[in-house]
Amino acid sequence: MSRPRLLWPLVCEDCAFVVSRRSIQGLAIHDTAQVMGAGLTYQQRFGEELAFQVAAVTKLTRNLLLAAAIPALTAVHAAAGSGS
Repeated sequence: MSRPRLLWPLVCEDCAFVVSRRSIQGLAIHDTAQVMGAGLTYQQRFGEELAFQVAAVTKLTRNLLLAAAIPALTAVHAAAGSGS
């Protein structure tokens, strides 16, 4: 078991962020499987049914946006390099 999966549910429960504590798990942990594990751990530890769903949607949305951003940034970089 990885440390982020075990620690993030506890950190998120105690933090005083304005952002939803559940969505922080989806953004702060790099690996998608660890996000799912942290969301499930949070759900089981604090009895919040929505925790797993929000963590999963947040992480998968981030992944989807990265899949679009990387080719776009590559094209911008290539266009800037060909102009010199």
